[in-house]
Amino acid sequence: MYDYLEELQLTKFIAFDVETTGLNPGADYIIEFSAILFESGKKKSSFSFLCNPGRKITSEIENLTGITNEMLKSEKSFAYYAKDLLELIGDLPVVGHNLAFDMAFLKSELRRAGMNDQFGNTLYDTLLLSRAFYFYLPNHKLGTVAEYCGFSAEGSHRAEVDTYNTGRIFLRLIDEAMLYDAETFQTISKILKNTSTPNKQLFKNLLERAKRDKELLTRKKPKIDWKSLPNISGKNDFEDGWDITEEEIGPLYFANSGKIADILENYEERPQQTKMAEIVYRTIEKGKLSMIEAGTGVGKSLAYLVPAVLQMKKPGREEDKIRVVVATNTKTLQEQIFYKEIPFIQNKLGLSFKAVLLKGRSNYLCLTRWQNLLLELKGRVKADMRVSLIPIVIWLKHTKTGDISENNGFNAQANWWLWKEICSEPGYCTTDQCKKNDGCYLGKIRRQAAVSDMVIVNHSLLFADAAAENSVIPGYTDLIIDEAHNVEKNAYAYFAVSVNYNRISYLLNDLVRPGSAGVGLVKDTENIASRLKQEHNIRTYLNEVTEETEETRKISEEFFLKIAKEKIKTIPENERTYGIKKRYKNFYGEFNGMEKITSEFIEDLSKLKRNIESLTLKMETLAKDLPEVFDKTKTDLKKMVSELSEVNTGLQLLTDANNSELIFWFEMDKKGNEKSVELSCTPLNISEKLYDSIYKHLNSVILTSATLKISNSFDYFKNRIGISFFDRNNVATISVGSPYDYDKQMKFIVYTPTPGGFNSYHSNAEMIIQLSRQVKKGIMVLFTSYSSLKQVYNLVMPEFKKMGVKLLAQGTGTSRTSLLDLFKAEKKSVLFGTDSFWEGVDIRGEALQILIIEKIPFAVPSEPIVEANNEVLQNQNRNSFMEYYLPESILKLRQGVGRLIRTSTDHGVVIFLDNRIDTKQYGGMIKKSLYTNSETIIGLENLLNSVKQFFQNWNKAEKN
Repeated sequence: MYDYLEELQLTKFIAFDVETTGLNPGADYIIEFSAILFESGKKKSSFSFLCNPGRKITSEIENLTGITNEMLKSEKSFAYYAKDLLELIGDLPVVGHNLAFDMAFLKSELRRAGMNDQFGNTLYDTLLLSRAFYFYLPNHKLGTVAEYCGFSAEGSHRAEVDTYNTGRIFLRLIDEAMLYDAETFQTISKILKNTSTPNKQLFKNLLERAKRDKELLTRKKPKIDWKSLPNISGKNDFEDGWDITEEEIGPLYFANSGKIADILENYEERPQQTKMAEIVYRTIEKGKLSMIEAGTGVGKSLAYLVPAVLQMKKPGREEDKIRVVVATNTKTLQEQIFYKEIPFIQNKLGLSFKAVLLKGRSNYLCLTRWQNLLLELKGRVKADMRVSLIPIVIWLKHTKTGDISENNGFNAQANWWLWKEICSEPGYCTTDQCKKNDGCYLGKIRRQAAVSDMVIVNHSLLFADAAAENSVIPGYTDLIIDEAHNVEKNAYAYFAVSVNYNRISYLLNDLVRPGSAGVGLVKDTENIASRLKQEHNIRTYLNEVTEETEETRKISEEFFLKIAKEKIKTIPENERTYGIKKRYKNFYGEFNGMEKITSEFIEDLSKLKRNIESLTLKMETLAKDLPEVFDKTKTDLKKMVSELSEVNTGLQLLTDANNSELIFWFEMDKKGNEKSVELSCTPLNISEKLYDSIYKHLNSVILTSATLKISNSFDYFKNRIGISFFDRNNVATISVGSPYDYDKQMKFIVYTPTPGGFNSYHSNAEMIIQLSRQVKKGIMVLFTSYSSLKQVYNLVMPEFKKMGVKLLAQGTGTSRTSLLDLFKAEKKSVLFGTDSFWEGVDIRGEALQILIIEKIPFAVPSEPIVEANNEVLQNQNRNSFMEYYLPESILKLRQGVGRLIRTSTDHGVVIFLDNRIDTKQYGGMIKKSLYTNSETIIGLENLLNSVKQFFQNWNKAEKN
């Protein structure tokens, strides 16, 4: 079965894993070790032991591993086993999952034992391999990969279980790797040349094997357990336009006798959905703006998509063509619309139209830039970082879209500098630079979008298009914004201007990379001049750019270091928990003595820009007979000029800081590292910006969400996002309600443990434990801060271990998606979440039946945008709390409560732990905005009885 292992020099190998007291090999210790010998693909023998680290382990490590201080008390130290361990490993190949971590601890323990810590063994890392060959998994933790391979992850975070799974996963990954052709391994071997990364020998052996196998010399795309979903759906077709009236939409499509009911089993007409569809149809027809609050369960996606398509395809629209843009906040909804709702309308309802899923250009890989990077690896990518490129090589064999979000093996955020080298940039993909690659991925999708009927985008791309004077999204006539309650927040983020150390450093490195002779745009230009035998004519220009680059680099470092030193000493440590973020009004008043260095910094950036422009013009002249040899570098130089100009303009704006229409702030990490310093600003009045740049140019605008009202009024939201600039006769505000019976399906409890008391971390922990123990339902707890989550997590975890209840928590190293998947799969588990779990979470049925909300989610007063808005209202002698803090918190609270009831059969209890809703005058405004009436309960026993009674009553009603 494993005959090929001998060919790959893997007939025998050792898999191993460790459990430790912490993450620092220098200060922490191994508490459990396991090594398993695999021979001919089978487990041959194992060597596992617990070892006493010589100190107590923390409760967090106990909770994670199940290893207790009591278990370790009588065990021997690691040194006792070290000699036998080294004899077992010998010179065999060594396999681990995240091998660098395990090897660092093993070497540290060997040094402490006075033994040789040098290993000449061939190393293999299943984490790196799984990121490449299972790039589509949501994450590549050992447990996730083991379960995907069909191996049980039960007992994970114990060394022997993890070691056995590591060995088996390694064999499975070899099977996967052997599907690929020689070209794949040639590319990988080129990337890993002159590196010491694990798996290098495996790829070398696989290449030799592929060269001997004729089939593998030509195979291009092996079949794998993943398919790249298209980003184009349907086709343009005006042959069968549909001419119906607003009144006909309901009976034809949404009634129990309509087309949707003919297709979907157990379909039930929802009057709210019909009403919304009619409003959307009328809004587009009349060219108006509508704000529609549509509660959970309305089916709002179909309620706006169907009438929009019907309007697009009305007879006579060939000349007066409509193109609709649908903008969502979350990727989940964006993909649901494109991959579920749109195909349903096209294929099941028979409405023919062309739709495109479009993202910002930085989401797409540029094949031209990727090919250039592979040609110029030496110097451009450090040896120890090249392994990050391997998942790109494998993914490119399968992707149809080039959208990096498909590839979870390559972390574009963590490897931002590397992704920036290969993603689509201005000057590429939509220009002649990428002609040989047919415009790469972005060029193709942009061309398709230009002839589509509907474009599905996210809020950020909508704002990017507005900022770029509608040059990003092909011209459109009508706009539907879903999840519209996020418009203001996203607009503030998008229209912000920022300058930071890393961005400037990256630009300067692109020109001249320190310590890498032969790398950078200056060297590229010199090489072209040399080919043209014109180097002597360009030398002065090259020297000027090089010298000015170094001057700018030096003053940039001084500038950000001076800011960091100035501020870190003035901010108390207790205000630096997660970093420092602070508003400023006067830059030079906030940062003393910065006038001279700022002026020099701005001048150096300007001078560098001018020098590059001169160099580019000179080279264009010298290359006039062979312009194609300079085309790529000329594009890059012009892009560099544009980016430096943008940075310089931003720096001047941020340091002048005398514009009352803008909000200014700085931020850095809690240690005051100059490389973390960032200066930012954003418009104070985002509403006017939205109106001028988006709304006023369109035929119609529809904004919809489950939460747009505060105390039954749309006024707050209208004023915040620019709707108040419209003629009020052209604006409709409608709440269509929800088909769910919240009074029956939901119980809302305001809870305190004692009369006149308050909810402490300990009382909250005890309540959660008892609810889980006695009621045995799926529980989600929403916190307003990580610190409070962590406090309660540490209090409840030991009891949950004893009870056998799975506790999942944000901030414990598991992704949001994986936490939600685990929570849905593990009934009666408990999930702790903070900000990102308050919305966009769809958990149905038994998985979530008790929702606990820690506090009213008031914004942090010192947050720059919050502080600035508060100040404006105070200066106008208005009540900033009632007009800003409270409405914002109510919108977020309504989103949080909305997580509980997602279907007509869902039922459950909300337990609210902030009694200000009862004791403060503003509590009435909050209650008025909730889905149902609240009930106040004091005392844990009373709470438990009330919750139990609710579920008992529901079960009785269901039986009857």
